[in-house]
Amino acid sequence: MKILRQEPSNTSTRFTRFFIYGTLKTNGPNHHVIHRKVHLIQKAYAYGLLKMIPEGYPALLVPEEYALASGSIDLYHDLNTEHDFMWISTNLTAIATTQWKRVEGELMTFNHPIATMAALDRYEDYHPFDESLYLRKLIVCIGEDHTKYPAWTYTITPDRIGISQPLDSFPI
Repeated sequence: MKILRQEPSNTSTRFTRFFIYGTLKTNGPNHHVIHRKVHLIQKAYAYGLLKMIPEGYPALLVPEEYALASGSIDLYHDLNTEHDFMWISTNLTAIATTQWKRVEGELMTFNHPIATMAALDRYEDYHPFDESLYLRKLIVCIGEDHTKYPAWTYTITPDRIGISQPLDSFPI
């Protein structure tokens, strides 16, 4: 993926958050990919359905009304979008009482947000305008401090939901 804009120097004090629910979690088999980049980790949860796809990876399906934004090729724009949602007033009660379940994971905060987004997009093989296994979505997750946070996560594409197996949690 090509970064359209270099990370401006004033973003060095900014950060990005990702909701991690699978192999990149602490003690997960692929955590080594990101462990040196993580600034802060806290337990968190989001609402959705956790599935195991045929490739052997967990995938999260989230309700459309729960997604605040979709990832794009312009990572600086995505970072600004995330920061625009810092004060979230989303009503999660309706989502929590439907077919959607509480999915446990970790809220990871990263410094150097543009480089982190680009690296995670490459790792997850996410291509905004091309066929991808996952989509990057900005969702609401709830931290262990009960605060609602906007966080990026990789979700399953809706067309793949029929070939996946349900999971209660990813065993790590």
